Amino acid sequence: MKSTLLILSVCLVSFLSFSQKDKVYFSIEEALKTPELVYKLNLSEKGYTHLPESIGDLTNLVWVDLSFNNLTSLPNTFNNLNHLTDLYLNYNQFDSVPDLVYDLTSLTYLDLAGNHLTYLPEAIGRLYRLNSLDLNKNELSSVPYSISNLTNLTWLDLSSNQLTENPKSLASLFNLTNLYLNHNHFIAVPDCIKGLKKLNYLGLSGNNITKIPDFIKNFTALTSLNLSENKITLLPESIGTLSNLKYLYLNKNELEVLPKSVGGLIQLSSLNLKNNKLDLLPTEIGNLTHLAYLNLASNNLKSIPKSCEQLNSLTHIP
Repeated sequence: MKSTLLILSVCLVSFLSFSQKDKVYFSIEEALKTPELVYKLNLSEKGYTHLPESIGDLTNLVWVDLSFNNLTSLPNTFNNLNHLTDLYLNYNQFDSVPDLVYDLTSLTYLDLAGNHLTYLPEAIGRLYRLNSLDLNKNELSSVPYSISNLTNLTWLDLSSNQLTENPKSLASLFNLTNLYLNHNHFIAVPDCIKGLKKLNYLGLSGNNITKIPDFIKNFTALTSLNLSENKITLLPESIGTLSNLKYLYLNKNELEVLPKSVGGLIQLSSLNLKNNKLDLLPTEIGNLTHLAYLNLASNNLKSIPKSCEQLNSLTHIP
């Protein structure tokens, strides 16, 4: 009987401990009543312009959401939170990343989207455990060399910045599966990414790209490729080697013809060709038997190939 009670007691303690780690606190005041038991803190959309120094007393925190406030700095005690793995600082008023953040070397997720960052210091390379970094909607014109240290990154968003040059430091990020470079000022696909063969998603929409390089064939793991809103006039034949591709966005370009090799995209389920200059489609498009969505609006097409009758999976044709 005593043995059974002991086992039940241990199980109850374990359950309570797990439940406590899963609990999210929504105010600092409430959290500070039992600081050693607080693991998750959500202060999103609280209107904060600064945080109290007492947040540094929550030394067991692993997850903190400070998004959608008006913060421009962090308190000096913030680097006491050395167990943090997830930090959301998105949509605040930071014009630079507080130096204290670079002391949080346990971080695996860092969201800095929607601030006013004009540069990243080399110190970003100290966060070597990061697997996800969101820098979307800032004002970055370059990427520091030290970002090449972040070899655990699988997800990187640099969309909606001011990037124009080939960010060479990305070349070492061989574990990236998701790379977002949408809405920058690239005139060519950066060749630094040609070795990133684990990519599942590649976003390059909203740039000034005119040509897709042959090294696109390297990305055989791609399932989604967004090249919309560019100035692309021609696709290479090698695009047909992307046999795992499911989503291909080419809308708002200047394509006049598609290569016959598109027939090799046998897993494709969505193809957007809206707003181009196409006057014909290759017969091989009929090979895309998994295609459920096809948008051909606003082109110069007078007819479509008879082979399109084979596209039995189509459910949506705008």
